[in-house]
Amino acid sequence: MTCDLSIIIVNWNTKNLLKQCLESIKAHTKKISYEIIVADNSSTDGSADMVEAHFPEVVLIKNKKNLGYGRANNQGLKMCHGKYVLFLNSDIAVNNNCLDEMFEFMKSHPGVGASACKLTYPDGSLQHSCRQFPSFKVFFLMLLGLRAVFPKMRIFREYLMLDWDHADLREVDQIMGSFMFVRKEVLARIGSFDERYWMYFEEVDLCLRIKRAGWKIVHYPYASAIHYLSKSSEQWSETKRTVEFNKSLLKYFRKNGKWHEYYILTILSKIRYLSWFIKSKGHVNLDR
Repeated sequence: MTCDLSIIIVNWNTKNLLKQCLESIKAHTKKISYEIIVADNSSTDGSADMVEAHFPEVVLIKNKKNLGYGRANNQGLKMCHGKYVLFLNSDIAVNNNCLDEMFEFMKSHPGVGASACKLTYPDGSLQHSCRQFPSFKVFFLMLLGLRAVFPKMRIFREYLMLDWDHADLREVDQIMGSFMFVRKEVLARIGSFDERYWMYFEEVDLCLRIKRAGWKIVHYPYASAIHYLSKSSEQWSETKRTVEFNKSLLKYFRKNGKWHEYYILTILSKIRYLSWFIKSKGHVNLDR
């Protein structure tokens, strides 16, 4: 049976936040019909049991291992009946009428392929959730370590759109994968997430394909949600997050960039790994 919106939530060990997320949807979505699909990536904190006990109406996928973000979302997408699809992180709580308003906006703007609401931190401050598409120059400088030294450099601020207050309706390059309201027709035409990305950059790749297919991606500031930010990935060590980020970065440029950009960034990332290894491991041998 069709509905207005299919909400897909990928979860990994965020039981309490997932419960809050599901409660917020139920409390603040009154005007549209929707279904919720939770793809649990082999959580060990009782997340799946919580969903079964408290939200029997939710379609639950219980994976035997962590399949990653894109692949788990694609599982949910195959089960969707909605005219629109919302890819939603488990660490988000939607505010009053958020999904109702997003649905009406998408319905009345057929040229928009994907959109996102305004995201804030729990204290109410703005979360910069839109970016320009990655450029070789930006990530060349980042892998050289210049962002850590010069975080306010113009090129970084422009890429991260830090000088925009997200208060106006605007077409953008990419939106966060934590809240992606997508027209089902678009996904039927261009395909879903590229599963070669295990974590990071899969939403950037999807946004690029949406734009290349002629659809707009829009930031809609008149609806909002609270994002607790990276509550799944912060369970990893900083080293693992960095490794996974760099792997996906290189996959993105191999697929979407020029061949020499990919090889230069590959060399730089290997140099950074070697430098980190020497600093963290090599000094032990020198002290003996």
